[in-house]
Amino acid sequence: MMASRVVMVAGLVALTAAMSVAGGVTLTVTVVDLETGAALSGAVVAVVSGEAVLAAGRTNAQGVWSGSVTGSKVTVIATKDLHVTRAQEVTMGDGAAVKFQLAQHTPEDFKRLGRIVGFVRSGGGAPLGNATLILLKGTAPIGVARPENATGVYELEWYAPGAYTVLGTAPNHTSRKFANQTIAAGESVWLDVTLQPK
Repeated sequence: MMASRVVMVAGLVALTAAMSVAGGVTLTVTVVDLETGAALSGAVVAVVSGEAVLAAGRTNAQGVWSGSVTGSKVTVIATKDLHVTRAQEVTMGDGAAVKFQLAQHTPEDFKRLGRIVGFVRSGGGAPLGNATLILLKGTAPIGVARPENATGVYELEWYAPGAYTVLGTAPNHTSRKFANQTIAAGESVWLDVTLQPK
C-alpha cells in the first residue's frame, strides 16, 4: 500500500513520500543536470544521519539510485564530477523520493574553491573501493565521495576555503574522523584515510 505527497523546495528538490510494505523505507534519489535536464549516471549519493552513513551508492544510467533507509530525519547528499554538490535534509516519515538538479561548476570555481584527495585503505594496507567519505562543515554533512574503482582513490571536490572534517566509513570497518582539514582556494589537500577492520 502506498501513500504519497509532493513538495517543491526552492525549485531544486522535489520530495515525494511513499510507504514501503516491507517495513523498511525505500528512498529513491534522482540526479540530473540543472541546465540540460539530462540524467547524471554515476553520481554519488549518500544518506547520512548524524555521523552514520545509512546508505550510499551511485546512480544508474537513468540518474536514479534507490535504497532502503531507516531513520526519521536524514541528510541526502548528491555529487557528480564537475557539478556543484547538493545536500538536503529529508524527513522520511512515510518514505521519500528526492530529485537533485546539479549545476555545473564554472571555470572560475576551480580558482576559488579547493578539494581533498587521497587513498582509502584498510588497516592492512589493502585499498577500500567500497568506502564512503563524508565532508562535514562543523557537524553538517555537506559533501560525499566514493572511490571510482578498487584502487581506493577518492576526491572530495570543489568546496569553499575553510576547515572541514572528513568522516571515513566502509562496510565491516570502524568509522574514523579526520578533523581540521583546511581547504585553500585552487589547491588540493592530500589525506590518506586508513580504516581498521571490525
